[in-house]
Amino acid sequence: MKTTKLLSFSSRISDAVFTALGEYAGYFGDNGGQPDGSGPYQRPVRFFEKAEIDAAKAAGAQVVEGYEVDYTTGKDSDPFYGAEYCGYQTDNVAYTTSRVTALSIQRYHDLAAAS
Repeated sequence: MKTTKLLSFSSRISDAVFTALGEYAGYFGDNGGQPDGSGPYQRPVRFFEKAEIDAAKAAGAQVVEGYEVDYTTGKDSDPFYGAEYCGYQTDNVAYTTSRVTALSIQRYHDLAAAS
């Protein structure tokens, strides 16, 4: 688990942000669909150029402090149901602004890896 700055936006404004991001919008896809979790779309700012971050912010996105954790979905359809996070199965990574959620996701991943 590590702290990171995240580009973050709700699904309510996702069309506007995706348009502003252009080709960079692809970073928010997961297995041809949406990422897991009930939280906002999130990816580290290090994935983007400053111009794209500025365009996304102009469309309503925010840059927030958050957490990046290893992510495993396991057998449960969503073992973190109700928690605000954004999980990408293709990258085995999840993002959240909640330390408690980050610790829970990391622990689940570590237990799954050990078994």
